[in-house]
Amino acid sequence: MRYAQAVVLAVGLSLASPIPAQDGFIIKQDSREWRDLEKQLWQIEQKWLEAARNKKLDVLKELWTDQFFEINRGGTVPDKDEELDSLSKRPVKPGMGAFPDQFKLRAVYGNVALATDHTAVKGFAWSTANGQDFSGDFRVLRIFVKIDGQWKVAGAAMCPIVAHRGQ
Repeated sequence: MRYAQAVVLAVGLSLASPIPAQDGFIIKQDSREWRDLEKQLWQIEQKWLEAARNKKLDVLKELWTDQFFEINRGGTVPDKDEELDSLSKRPVKPGMGAFPDQFKLRAVYGNVALATDHTAVKGFAWSTANGQDFSGDFRVLRIFVKIDGQWKVAGAAMCPIVAHRGQ
């Protein structure tokens, strides 16, 4: 009985181990590796949103994981196929799309990285309901995963920035 308990405990502890142990290293904030990864992920984000603005679906298919999803302003949670379908139907217009800045790498857990940014959406968002204009300013959580040595986009969650009104 004690052997079974020990095995269960060992398996439980191995599953509860922090993700960084899977890679054998932890990236420390403010290190060169952290700054390099932040720059690399920022470039991926720029490529992602430029491809979305210009309907480069093949680029998005490569950048996004198969399980990609996005939580949009309207509360919808489209997956990769739904996002690509919606994007394919949207007209390309100069100045329309998502334009991020203030990108900041927030956390790295082995093969998972979390970052935030401020994104100005101009015109229609990727997944619009009934042609509704989702223009505005958003704080966005970006989720990246490293698969086979390459960082890919796993998802995003958009939170509208609402001006605080005095009490």
